[in-house]
Amino acid sequence: MATLEGTYTVLGEDGQRGFQVAMQQAGSKAGGKDLEVIVGAIDATPETALRVVRKLVEQDKVDIVIGPLSGSEGFALRDYAKT
Repeated sequence: MATLEGTYTVLGEDGQRGFQVAMQQAGSKAGGKDLEVIVGAIDATPETALRVVRKLVEQDKVDIVIGPLSGSEGFALRDYAKT
């Protein structure tokens, strides 16, 4: 998840660039396995974070979610993460 919409877009873009550099340095692998990255764009609101993480998990079938940026988003995802 990356804040690529709204007020904090610049921070999300910077974070994405840093993540891409790290992925390049690691050869897009972890534990010897290839990684596929799917980015879910959020806008730092709890509603969007919940909608995006549900799509990533339920439709895209991701194994790991990295994010969100703000505490209010984290609280919104807490109960969902327990399921």
